[in-house]
Amino acid sequence: MNRNEWRYSFNSPRLWIVDYRLSIVLLAAFMHIRLWTFGLAFIALILFVYIERVKRISMESSWRMVMSKWTNFIKGTRRPVGKIKKQSFFIDYECYNKK
Repeated sequence: MNRNEWRYSFNSPRLWIVDYRLSIVLLAAFMHIRLWTFGLAFIALILFVYIERVKRISMESSWRMVMSKWTNFIKGTRRPVGKIKKQSFFIDYECYNKK
C-alpha cells in the first residue's frame, strides 16, 4: 500500500502541539536558563495554544493581528492621505533626434 505523503507538505511544521515559530521562544528559554525565561516561554506557549485551538486563528493571522494592534497603538488609527505622485515613464529621446 503506497501512501501519499505529499498531502502533508502544505501544513505548517509543528513541534508537539505548537507551531514551529514558538520553538524560537523555547530555544531562548533553554539558552538563558532562568526561572523568568521559562515562565515567559510557558506563558507564550499557553497563549499560542489558546489562540490556535480555541480561537481557531492561525499563527500567521495572529501575528498580523498583533502587529496591526501594535502599529495602531504607536501611530494611531488615522492615516493621512499622501500626495499622489505623477508617474514618470521612461522616454527614449534618441528616437526623436534621428534625422
